[in-house]
This record gives sequence, structure tokens and C-alpha cells, in this order.
Amino acid sequence: MRKGLTLSIALHVAVVALAWFGLPNLRKDPDIMEEPIVVDVVTLSQMSNPAPPAPQPTPSPAVKPVPPQVAQATPPTPP
Repeated sequence: MRKGLTLSIALHVAVVALAWFGLPNLRKDPDIMEEPIVVDVVTLSQMSNPAPPAPQPTPSPAVKPVPPQVAQATPPTPP
């Protein structure tokens, strides 16, 4: 019975030692790589007072083609 108790204590100590020292190191999280982000800094006046839009050119009025006038036929003279 003394052998069983000694073996049980040794295995329990091994399991506790593995849990205490080994388990946290079995899975390491990958290192987080920091990437720089480009940011444009603008002042508030640039956003609140934008430049006025460029004036739109006025289109020239389209000239409608004049249909050709048909010469009216003279009515025949009555008899």
C-alpha cells in the first residue's frame, strides 16, 4: 500500500507542476503587429467654409430649324 500512495503523490505532483508551469506556455498568442495609419489633419475652418462651386456655363439656346414653306396651290377658277 505504501507503493501506491507514493506513486499517487508523485503523479499528483507531476500533474500540478505541469498545470502550473507547462499549460500557460503550451499555446502562445501571436505578437500583435502594429501598423501605422495615415491621417490628414484639417482645421475646422476648412470644413465649415468650403470654396464656392465654379459657375456652370449657360448653354446657348438651340436654334430650331425652320420648316420649308410649301407654296400654296392656287385654286382653280370657277367656270
